[in-house]
Amino acid sequence: MKFKEYSEQMQRLVKVYGQVKYPEERISMIFDRVGTVDLDSFKRQVSYFIGALEKAPLLNDFIDSLGSILRESVKQSIEEKLKHLPVCVSCNGTGHETMYDKGNGWEYAFQCHCPRGELLQPSFPKQYAGMGSKYASHRAYAAGRFNRIEAIRNAKNVV
Repeated sequence: MKFKEYSEQMQRLVKVYGQVKYPEERISMIFDRVGTVDLDSFKRQVSYFIGALEKAPLLNDFIDSLGSILRESVKQSIEEKLKHLPVCVSCNGTGHETMYDKGNGWEYAFQCHCPRGELLQPSFPKQYAGMGSKYASHRAYAAGRFNRIEAIRNAKNVV
């Protein structure tokens, strides 16, 4: 949806609820969050707000009502970006790498250093330099260079 089309729909809300409820800054903030929604869905939602609500709908009302459409548009944009990225050898395209704590043998997932890691696993902790002293990679575990069971037994005996 273009800002001009969005502004026309917001003017409908301004006519009903007043200019005081929709200063320019608030209108811009709402567009930043819901600008990816298609025009027809936004028109229907504005019509619903005008017909159903006594109070002016604000940002959270738009996000709640258009949430499924917003999630779908974000998902589509991520999928479009992933099409152009090569598959990473480290994470095999998942965006995360499994690491084992050498002290207790517990398994942790870290964001891969590839671009897929930032897109697919933005909330995972990032890998850092020198983490090899505390963690063993899944590749090391699979190759037999890290004995997870022994680490778990040693941690149990320490406690």
